[in-house]
Amino acid sequence: MSVLLISDNPEIGGIWTYALRQRGLEVAHARTTQEAGKRLQESSYALVIIDIYAQEQDSIALCRQIRPQTTSPMLLLTSRGDEGYVLAAYEAGVEECIVRPLSPSLFLAKIAVWLRQSRLAAGGQEMKGPLSFRLDPTRRQVIRADGTVVRLTYLECRVLQLLLAHANQVLDSGHIIDVVWGYRGDVDGALLKNVVYRLRNKIEPDPHRPIYIQTVPGEGYLFSG
Repeated sequence: MSVLLISDNPEIGGIWTYALRQRGLEVAHARTTQEAGKRLQESSYALVIIDIYAQEQDSIALCRQIRPQTTSPMLLLTSRGDEGYVLAAYEAGVEECIVRPLSPSLFLAKIAVWLRQSRLAAGGQEMKGPLSFRLDPTRRQVIRADGTVVRLTYLECRVLQLLLAHANQVLDSGHIIDVVWGYRGDVDGALLKNVVYRLRNKIEPDPHRPIYIQTVPGEGYLFSG
């Protein structure tokens, strides 16, 4: 699996790159926003790690810029742990905000968790039972068991990827909206319901009797795998 590391600190970036490669991962290291954008256009990654030092206040702007370019989870390393900054990071589309300093062992442990979730989202290989479809998040499409390819919108892909990554766990509707849309604002439950409705029509054997995306009344949704 490959990850994209965006870091403007050559020394720290080199340490993280070495540690990740020692774990058998392919690492692309981008030092600027422009370089990161080019990398994302050329390849897909299981994970995007952002670790900016020189202009850390611009990290959130960078996250907002990158988010539309990839459906991969984004992790932001930062020295700031205040609630306002962390909330802004999540609103910008970050899946996890990690406050440094942190040890290489803890860093690698967190990466391992997210890569495991990426494997789930990419194909469901670790699900309890076989699925009748496979998700290709890079091309934003679902491949059914009979080989039929169904295109997904950006939002459909993001919602399905998130549900797959947390299979057999109930996800609160508000949390799904926070992660997928990057903010709540004027996004309400009706919009999420519409996306779920469309997804069911694309992946369920019988959309009227869904077996994968389950509604949990008063809570949210659960992907049963």
